[in-house]
Amino acid sequence: MKPITKKQFRTLLTLSILASIAAVMAAALANRWLLPQPLLDYRVTEHAGPPKLQDIVVGILALPGAFGIVLAVIGLYQIRPGAPRLAAASWAYMLIWMAISPWPIIENPVAGAFSQCSTLLAGIVLGVIYFSPAAEWFQRGCPPPLPEQTNQRQPPGAEVQRKRRLSILDFSSSAP
Repeated sequence: MKPITKKQFRTLLTLSILASIAAVMAAALANRWLLPQPLLDYRVTEHAGPPKLQDIVVGILALPGAFGIVLAVIGLYQIRPGAPRLAAASWAYMLIWMAISPWPIIENPVAGAFSQCSTLLAGIVLGVIYFSPAAEWFQRGCPPPLPEQTNQRQPPGAEVQRKRRLSILDFSSSAP
């Protein structure tokens, strides 16, 4: 089996983000048509009146997780070394936040399907960044790919310059 490429990884990450956006849009736009009337009435009564202090505190506690997820996605797109840890930590933080959140999750079937799809794709992204050869992309000090791996033409003399740089860095032949 061929390893995943960076383009395929970024496509997978983009699909995960698009599924999340589609879930939010479906929840915002289609709840009036797809939720039964008793659930709509419950949502109206639950959100009536000023917010309680508990609601405000729990809402504020979601901000670090959301901010971490945004930073992690940017880091994953740019193949930054700390991005996998930030992605996993933000994901775990949001799972804990959802467990203490006082609000029930009421979503229509379309929003639920997109949300589940987003969760599945996010799990695949985490699997790729931790359990595949692509995990090497996120290692600190990972050397850039060799020219023959990038399928780029090198200017004349580039190979000689590369060998010189490597020989300068090779300290194994000199005595300590």
